[in-house]
Amino acid sequence: MLCCRRPYLESCRGEADELDALFDGEQEERRAAEREAALTSLRQKQRKLLDLHYEDRISAEAFGTEEARIAAQIRALDADAASAAAAARERKEREARFNEIVDVLTTADVEELWEAATAEERRVLVEDMVEAVSMFPDHLEVKVGGAPPLLVELGEVGLRYPGTRSSVSEN
Repeated sequence: MLCCRRPYLESCRGEADELDALFDGEQEERRAAEREAALTSLRQKQRKLLDLHYEDRISAEAFGTEEARIAAQIRALDADAASAAAAARERKEREARFNEIVDVLTTADVEELWEAATAEERRVLVEDMVEAVSMFPDHLEVKVGGAPPLLVELGEVGLRYPGTRSSVSEN
């Protein structure tokens, strides 16, 4: 199949890399360090607050109010860290799945698989992969999900070779 050519897959990988570049790993590392510093500071405040309470230097009401505020801030930072970790795991899983697909498509004999497939299996494969096919006078443009458009000459798919006239009657 045309979409399984290695240069095309490398083009897809390039676009995926460009999307990943939008994700600033250094910025996320800074945020993680800031979160960790804030958590450390909040936990120190919690300990100091507890010490003040044990020394009877703060009322139970004031202790409860301040402890609840600090605990809420810690929960918010923990939730933010969990969200960032989940996003990082998702990015890694997506990259791993993409690499698995690339490996399968570059090592499998796709033409042999295609020939062995029934008409229904071929239809399912095409419907799952192809978002749109646009026909132009000199080429087709095939849009495959999550990939740049694939330009196909009409002769490549048996429609017409360059320099030949249309076989449609103009009567």
